[in-house]
Amino acid sequence: MSADATAKTHFVLVDAVGVTEADFNDTAPLDRTKTVPLKKLLDQVAAGNRDPNVVTSIAGRLARLERVITPADRTELTDTADGTPLTELVRTLTAAVDIDTAADKAAADNSTDDPTHTQIQAARASLIEEACRQLAERPVFRQKILDVRRSYTQVLDETSQDTVIDAGFSIDATDRARDTITSWQAFVDEHKDDINALQILYSRPYDKRLTLRDIKDLATTISRPPHNWTPERLWAAYETLEASRVRGSAGTQFTNLISLVEKALHPAADLVAFPLTVDERFHHWLEGQRQAGVTFTDEQIVWLTRIKDHLATSLTIAPDDFELEPFTSHGGYARANTAFNGTLAPLLQQLTQELAA
Repeated sequence: MSADATAKTHFVLVDAVGVTEADFNDTAPLDRTKTVPLKKLLDQVAAGNRDPNVVTSIAGRLARLERVITPADRTELTDTADGTPLTELVRTLTAAVDIDTAADKAAADNSTDDPTHTQIQAARASLIEEACRQLAERPVFRQKILDVRRSYTQVLDETSQDTVIDAGFSIDATDRARDTITSWQAFVDEHKDDINALQILYSRPYDKRLTLRDIKDLATTISRPPHNWTPERLWAAYETLEASRVRGSAGTQFTNLISLVEKALHPAADLVAFPLTVDERFHHWLEGQRQAGVTFTDEQIVWLTRIKDHLATSLTIAPDDFELEPFTSHGGYARANTAFNGTLAPLLQQLTQELAA
């Protein structure tokens, strides 16, 4: 398996016996229409095509897709299919074209141990029809399959050779960045009422607490066609147009999407990496504590800094989080709670509200 693969999708078995006496032949694949696009196969099923080869090919491609998608993609597909998991659909399609399954059904339907060829074919047709209905009657599900599959497809050009045609400032890059930002602002405005993270960030004061799950769901949504956005790509667009008003980098933190949404909602504001925002809030909080007469020991400051860093990437913190690094190697929740004389729990709530809300 190659280093960048996330799952094995197929195997090729090679029998070396008689290698000099006969040509190699690959075993019959599940996908028997490799040259036909998946969209066309799905359209054929929707139009009433029940060719076993078409059904088998769809099952093979969906099985391969299921092995590489994320749990979030898997859940989204299941929801779109009215609760039917992709693995269950693959199993149903595969069983529908299996001649042994058809023979068993024919035997049961006709109360015989030796069904005729006609009876078996009729049973098989019935199984295929029932299995295909799950695809044929759900156009939104078919489109979602294509969207998810497209997001995992990388087109490689190993024939053409790249050449440098220009070096220097790119007007095209600026135009693309401007188009990206305009589209991003329009997306946030259009979906501020139907995407949970945008609903929360758009409301002032926030109706409920934003979670990392909300942000990850938003990241998954914008990564889909037609936009194919990532936080890094959106951040780069702002850096291209407003470099002097961008502080920090996108990095790999999902929470930087919060900063990007805030920038879309308030275009005149600076774009500030979310960890930097949390850091600034942390120093303001410490100063407020100092003015209120509260002082912290060096050990407490170290723990507070660890908590602040965790909130910058996770938005929430709870006692269970102290079983993770960097907390656990320094004694975990028990050690931290002792450092704060048993008052850590309310302090965590306060810091979450002050730094990550």
